[in-house]
Amino acid sequence: MISKTQGWRLIRRVLPNVLALGIVFLFGGVLIEIVGESAFEIYRILWNSTFGSFDDFGYVLFNATRLIFTGLAVTIGFKGGLFNIGCEGQLYVAAFVAAWMGCHFNLSAVLLIPLCLFSAMVAGKGALDIEILTSVPRELFLIIQAFLILLLICTRRFSRETA
Repeated sequence: MISKTQGWRLIRRVLPNVLALGIVFLFGGVLIEIVGESAFEIYRILWNSTFGSFDDFGYVLFNATRLIFTGLAVTIGFKGGLFNIGCEGQLYVAAFVAAWMGCHFNLSAVLLIPLCLFSAMVAGKGALDIEILTSVPRELFLIIQAFLILLLICTRRFSRETA
């Protein structure tokens, strides 16, 4: 049984999140209406695309997993007193290296999976090292440096996909 004080504590913890979500949906609906579309129709499509079937929900989880783990990596750094704004760039570099290793080495899964994981960790750490080593000698603000490196990584990635 939840006591009265525990209930109020729970409400005080949950209520700001519910209010924030409501405000986001309200402002989003206003912006959608300003553009000339029906907010209810857009939100219905959004709901059905997410929860319409098990396949749709699985696809959402598939796409969200990498972002969840990237957020988890940033959170672990925050708890340790570190601020890593370049986590998304590290994710792209690590994913590319792991995919490249998986495609170019013809090994059994028992050897290939740990090799891909280890190479992804080394590549992600290498991307962080590039950010740190290029910002320290020039005394650049690390956040701006991380955004510039991420822009460079994304530009190279997308320019190769369209070529």
